[in-house]
Amino acid sequence: MDADPNKWKLPVLAAVTGPNFNIHGIRELSSEEQRKLEEYTKLTAQARSRFKLFTILQKNYREWWGYTRSLLTPGDNLESDEMLELDRLMLNFLSSAKSVIDHFRQEWIQAFRKTEKEALFAAYIKKLEDGCWAFAFFQDLRNFTQHCGLPIGNYSRNSNFSSVTLSISADSEWLIDHYSRWEKSQLTKEKGKLDLLKLCQDYFVRLHQDFGNFVAQAFAPKLLEAHNFFAGLSNEVKSTKPNGNIRIITALNVRSDGLDFEFIAPPEDLLGSLGIVVRATPQREAKAEQDSAVQSTTDSDPKPEGSDMSLKVKAEEHPQ
Repeated sequence: MDADPNKWKLPVLAAVTGPNFNIHGIRELSSEEQRKLEEYTKLTAQARSRFKLFTILQKNYREWWGYTRSLLTPGDNLESDEMLELDRLMLNFLSSAKSVIDHFRQEWIQAFRKTEKEALFAAYIKKLEDGCWAFAFFQDLRNFTQHCGLPIGNYSRNSNFSSVTLSISADSEWLIDHYSRWEKSQLTKEKGKLDLLKLCQDYFVRLHQDFGNFVAQAFAPKLLEAHNFFAGLSNEVKSTKPNGNIRIITALNVRSDGLDFEFIAPPEDLLGSLGIVVRATPQREAKAEQDSAVQSTTDSDPKPEGSDMSLKVKAEEHPQ
């Protein structure tokens, strides 16, 4: 296209190269591409806001888990109030867990209101609660900490020069005496001493991986459309300027000493930036895979329509 930006009909697909931000116009966007750019830019901002919650959840869990691991170091050289720190970290984790579910519940209502999928969200949360007692208990514990008390009931650490014995727990009888609404977990005094380290780990896996996969797949069709649109434009830029980065020039401002460019920087890998992994699944294997995933999907879980892709929130190894 014309090398003179003053003659461009905006918006223009462009490549940016070098430390001096050299702009190379590639072509003008069609009216249909402009429509998609506006739609998918809004979708991207919304998706980033929502899926960022999983990153926050993971960071809070890693901080909790990392601190508990530090308590296993032999010796008595701890400087902080361990009980205070444990309560703080657990409250942060529980708060982020609540945000993940509440934000996606609202997103689900807006996306699927008055459709056959509207009831699937509540059904899936109920499935997780019924299938994993730790998930149900932490749902209740989250409400307990909002209204009644701190999450860590008992903490003990016995250390000598070569080993450490650590216990972080809650007492069922005490919890029931101080709070009556344990409807999801049906907590009873017979549960006795509850190992919060193990229960928290189980809850995190179900929330981050299973629930994360569920919502990623539900919103997959539009996200996949947006991903492919931006990836296509990025590939076009790379084929013209291999070292260039994609920009959409939206406005030019003439100055006495040159031009100012206003632009959009589309994601080259939208799904990757959201922490979502796309893996190809042959159609003939898809049914068997779905049947084997009973712990993470329901029979009516939404899947990317017309696609052989499976979208999942990236699951990292459990921190040691």
